[in-house]
Amino acid sequence: SHVEFGIAATTKDHADVAHVIGHHLNSLPIALTVSADDTFAELLEQAGSEAAEAIGVRTYPFASMVREARDNDLVVPDLRFMLAYDEMGTPRFPGAHVEQHILASEVAVTDVTIFVQERPGSVQLSVEYSGSVLAAEDAELLLATFEAVLLEGIQHPNASVAELVVDVVGGALVGDPLGAIDTNVLGPIAARIIADPTAAAVIDRNGHTLAGGELARRVAVLAQMVDAARSADEGRPQS
Repeated sequence: SHVEFGIAATTKDHADVAHVIGHHLNSLPIALTVSADDTFAELLEQAGSEAAEAIGVRTYPFASMVREARDNDLVVPDLRFMLAYDEMGTPRFPGAHVEQHILASEVAVTDVTIFVQERPGSVQLSVEYSGSVLAAEDAELLLATFEAVLLEGIQHPNASVAELVVDVVGGALVGDPLGAIDTNVLGPIAARIIADPTAAAVIDRNGHTLAGGELARRVAVLAQMVDAARSADEGRPQS
């Protein structure tokens, strides 16, 4: 069967943006062909290869992928489900005790996003979901099942997908087939800004607001700076 999901990759790998705040994430579509007879190890190898290939084009905006797919009458990448992984060491500050905590944003970017966060000595799993698509108990079941399948696959890498599904999942998560999607999160955001550019788009913890029109202007300026830096970098002699 065909399985499609998205991963998040940072594009902050250029010297000119080293001091800019933020992760500069881009969404990358991943597509796998999964057979019930495939082993967990084979599926892991396929997923790793696809992810490595996608990372190679991580600076290509997802919005451009969608636009080109539509222009060429191709299927638009479906990123309603995403997997986000990060490995981060705990920062150290002299004379201070530092801890890291996962904070809920209360805003879901996709229908479902599962986070795998690797920390020194532990791996933390969490799920972000849209309440209009998934109930809280279903989200908890999905996360618990993801963890169970992951642990079972690690302990028995030669087990087939069918065995993992039967032994761990059963039929608890089988729902109605998903329909095609022809939109992404940028569309509704842009439409809202166009409809009312003076409406607040960002509110910081001090209560300061940034209007949608001003946010769009700043995004355009930043995009021009990144494009200029990329063009300059491409024009430099290669050593």
